[in-house]
Amino acid sequence: ISHHDYEAANRALERAIQLHRTSDNPRGVARSLYHFGDVAMYRGDYQRANDIWVEALAIARGCDDPHLL
Repeated sequence: ISHHDYEAANRALERAIQLHRTSDNPRGVARSLYHFGDVAMYRGDYQRANDIWVEALAIARGCDDPHLL
């Protein structure tokens, strides 16, 4: 993201989310979604960012890990 290559960031994060879901790793899903929401925000898609962050927060709450909140 630091180089503003949002397409590459989207691809990498989509893959990370898929891998974390496949491996039943909700913490990884929550973290990846959080960053995925950041990319949407940086691109100016605030509604999408909000929707992604809401999903990330719901998953994080289910993990009972205070570091995710």
